[in-house]
Amino acid sequence: MSTLHNAPPTILLAGEGTGLRATMQDILRLYGYRVICAPDAEAALETIAANPIDLALFEAHASARSEFSACRAIKSHPDTCRIPVVFVVGASDDLARIDGTASGADDFLSTPIRKQELLSRVNSLLRRRWCEENLEKDRARAAYSTMSS
Repeated sequence: MSTLHNAPPTILLAGEGTGLRATMQDILRLYGYRVICAPDAEAALETIAANPIDLALFEAHASARSEFSACRAIKSHPDTCRIPVVFVVGASDDLARIDGTASGADDFLSTPIRKQELLSRVNSLLRRRWCEENLEKDRARAAYSTMSS
């Protein structure tokens, strides 16, 4: 993961709605994030396989089966399961929220996107991931020092 203290975190934006994706891309880049865009869920999985991704944002709606499948694939693989996945859904799209939760989503954003909410959730999820990874490293160091004593 690009830590919060080194290189800027890399965020993947995936979905077919280019207007919404462009808005989020502009906001995130303005605040120093590296942004990679994918036109659909299949391209998103290819991007994740080829690039270190710190967080993925998927545009979704109730019929977005490929996005939910992509989330399940991300969450089921040991190399990618810690990537926070956020679905951007319509405010009243309860079915997309249910399907997203079932597929392993970490959070949801409602449209229309509000800049401060987007930034707050992205920062929170990246901070949590960074803390979890550092905690794991600390546990590994502690286990190693116990074994070598």
